[in-house]
Parts: sequence; C-alpha cells; structure tokens
Amino acid sequence: MGEPQLSLQELLAVYVRVYEERMLVDIAAEMYANYGYRGGIQRHEIGAVLPGNPDRMLHKLFAKFDEDGSGVLDAKELLAIVRYVNFGKGYCDGCFEPIGEKERGFMCVDCSGYILCVSCYTINQRERFHPPRHQFVAASELLAAQNDSFIPGVGNFLRDATTELFQKMDVDGDGHVTHAEFRQYHRALGYSEPVIAFLLQFDLDGDGRLSKRELLYMTVGLNMARTCDECGGLSFVGQDEMLSCVECTADYDVCLACWNAGRCSHPHSKFKFSEAFQLRTAGLQYEHLHGEVWQLKVGDAALWAKYQPFIGDKVESYAQVK
Repeated sequence: MGEPQLSLQELLAVYVRVYEERMLVDIAAEMYANYGYRGGIQRHEIGAVLPGNPDRMLHKLFAKFDEDGSGVLDAKELLAIVRYVNFGKGYCDGCFEPIGEKERGFMCVDCSGYILCVSCYTINQRERFHPPRHQFVAASELLAAQNDSFIPGVGNFLRDATTELFQKMDVDGDGHVTHAEFRQYHRALGYSEPVIAFLLQFDLDGDGRLSKRELLYMTVGLNMARTCDECGGLSFVGQDEMLSCVECTADYDVCLACWNAGRCSHPHSKFKFSEAFQLRTAGLQYEHLHGEVWQLKVGDAALWAKYQPFIGDKVESYAQVK
C-alpha cells in the first residue's frame, strides 16, 4: 500500500522550508562571489555585504561569527551570518547587540519594532533608553503574534518580500487581496489569463481573496510548477506527473499525457519523473534529500562555480550530468 498523497497545501508547507534553505545558500553564494574573491569577506566590507544596518551592530555580528579571529569571514561563516540574520529578531536598540532566533529579547508594545537585549532590559538600563511607562513583552511572543499570518518559522527575507508584494496588490489598502486586485496587478505585468487562473489556485480556502500565507505559497510554489514543453500546460509537480530530461541543462519537461501520446520532440532519450521538492535555476536541479541541500540532478561545472567556496572539490562531482 503506497503512502497517502499530500494535499497541495501540505506539499507547499514542506516546500517553503526547502525553498528558504536553498534561497539562503544562494544569497550567501552571491555575496561571497561579489566580495569574497580576495580570500574572504574583510571586516571593512561587511557594511557593503549587509547594507542598511548600523555599523556597531555589523561589527558585533562580524566578531560573533569570525570564529578564528582572522578578521576575514570564509564562505561557511558568511552562510552562518545569513541564516542568523534571516531567522533572528534583529538587534538591540540600546547596545546594538544582534539578537538571534534562540536568544532572548524584549519588545515594546507601544513602539513599532523597538527591542532590547536581556542586558539592556534590566530596570536601570531600560529607563536609559526608553520611556519608563512603556510596556515590554518577550520578543518571541510579540513576533509570533505579528507573524501569525505566515506559517511558523518563516524567516525575515521571505516574510518581508511577501509582505511587500501583498501591499503592492492590495490596491484599496483593506488588508486583503481580492481576485480582482490580483488579476489587475498581473495583467499590468503582462500575464495571460490562463496563467492568472493557474496562480489563483493558490487561494487554497476558496474565499475569493489571497492571504499573506497563500501569497507566500504562491511565491515559492511557482518553483514547483512545470510547463509542458509540448502542450504548454502548467502543472504542480507532486500532484501531477511530469517527466524531465536528465541529459541536458535546458529545462525540458513533458506532461504524462503528451508523453503517452508520443508527443515529445526533444532530441534526448533519458527522462525521469520530476520530483516535488526540486528547485531549478538556470538549468540546475537541486533536491532536498536527507538534509543534503547540495544534491545535484542536472547541471554543469560553470553553473556550479559559485558554490565551490562552500563545498570545495565536491563541486566537480556534483557538476557532472547524471
């Protein structure tokens, strides 16, 4: 007896985790490619790598992850910082100490985003930084309430990007994105009606409007969608069966209906069923398998070059077509 098939919402909830982990690796790889070419990220470069943050906070963050005290961040230390910033609570408005996901902080319920670390929250310190009559609560408690429209554990990067997109679509500012607002936004971007109708499947509860959670699912779930290169139909991998070429870096997919009907004009002959949690970018396919986010399905050495600082010589074996 086979395993029960997951619903689209269950598939998407899992895929958000896979997508976010892969996204953080790609962010770190891009940063390292831009700034680490001299052997690592120098202390004076951290402001350019993470713009928009106070210098005092960045210097503390650098020191926290420069484990060997060399004054240079290697690729893995940079990835650790990217993860820390993504899942963290921000930094203390009193002393600029970074506050990580597992570290305690206290937020003012009367001010937007004002947070203090444990040290600065003590009575004497707190009144130095903040009006004495303002009420503070544990940061984790307040952040959980603020982010209850998302699935638990989603980091800052995805949450902020989704919120920004949501606000662009919410034309009347009532806190909801109706189907009409969604269509208006995507028509202006040149989307066809069939594609818009496909995207509206992310209205998972069928209430005629998209929540932030559903918009998050749409943002990441589009990477689960495949277009059949024969009939042009869109399908969700994991719910619908698609076959992908495993001999080239051109993303070629064919739906099962076209395959069974003999409609396959691709020159290669080796295909496999697409997997629900693959991420594909520029001809690469990544599979999240047993915690190994580097697993390669299709690719070449040139496309994998930016990951070499993270995985060393293994990039050569990962870059071979399988």
